[in-house]
Amino acid sequence: MMSHGTQPAPDRDGRAAKAYPLVDKEMQAVERMLLTSDVTTWPALRDVYTRILTRGGKRLRPALALLCASLLRAPDEALPSSVIALGAAVEMLHTSTLVHDDVIDDSTLRRGAPTLNAAWSAGATVLAGNYMFAQAAHYSAQTGNVRVNQIFSESLEILVAGEIQQMKSRHDFDTARAQYFQRIAYKTSSIFRIATESAGILQGFSDVRVRQLKRFGHHFGVAFQVVDDILDYTSDLKALGKPAGSDLRSGNCTLPFYLYLAQHPAADKILEELKEANSYRWRTPGIWADKVEAFVADVCRSPAIDDAYALARAHARKAQQCLRLFPASEYRQALHELSAFAFKRLT
Repeated sequence: MMSHGTQPAPDRDGRAAKAYPLVDKEMQAVERMLLTSDVTTWPALRDVYTRILTRGGKRLRPALALLCASLLRAPDEALPSSVIALGAAVEMLHTSTLVHDDVIDDSTLRRGAPTLNAAWSAGATVLAGNYMFAQAAHYSAQTGNVRVNQIFSESLEILVAGEIQQMKSRHDFDTARAQYFQRIAYKTSSIFRIATESAGILQGFSDVRVRQLKRFGHHFGVAFQVVDDILDYTSDLKALGKPAGSDLRSGNCTLPFYLYLAQHPAADKILEELKEANSYRWRTPGIWADKVEAFVADVCRSPAIDDAYALARAHARKAQQCLRLFPASEYRQALHELSAFAFKRLT
């Protein structure tokens, strides 16, 4: 298979541009591992596998793993192959969850391109995602570390639990806000935690430092997901790669909407309007689409967006504070910059 170089820095204004070059050689090794897997059983699956992995993406999770593993790195010291395998494992796990999410959400666009779900049946798409789950587990096993494999398997359980929770609460518009943060911890932060915690374990860091890296991954993941949920309201199709308001349209309430409700003097009336419009979702989709569009506009005009950003910023700062146990270095600074990127990234 063809090999691609390191992905470009993930933001447009260079805020995180210094982070990726520090681990460029290792990122290329992760990329080679991802793209040279033996996918020969079914040519159609091989083609899709390659297309999904090369269609873009920030490769943020392996970058975090490599940078965390480098926090006590001596000059010219190479990272072990186990850390490269970890980077491939977390990226493949993340990719597999996107494939499954597209089926669950019935999404036909991601990053502006048609999803696998748009071309294949739901069953075939799920099986492709399952294959990627298996590949992720294979890479995890290549770390050769029992503790890392245990963390990986436990995180798989958490991921599935988060997905089930989200499915059960879909179109339940007054679901408790606390459940939203639990979903983030299960669905988003869990993969970041695998990357950061496992990197410390593989490098033999002290238990205290490993715990701090786990907390770093959690807070980073919360900040990242909250901003994703904000962008779902504030971005357009060209910038986001999918229509604005996609979460609400699919029945998923996120932090901006919860904050909007909490601040609204007629929150109960808003919920009733939303539930009534939702009843037309299948019979008269246009009514539902118009109502979602109106609510998205109202949320964007409210203080909810700024309040959600403030919460993302707070979690990004907590992530940065978790790095204090490590000596100052260009790698620690890079992780600081990526934490800032988590809540400041532009559309």
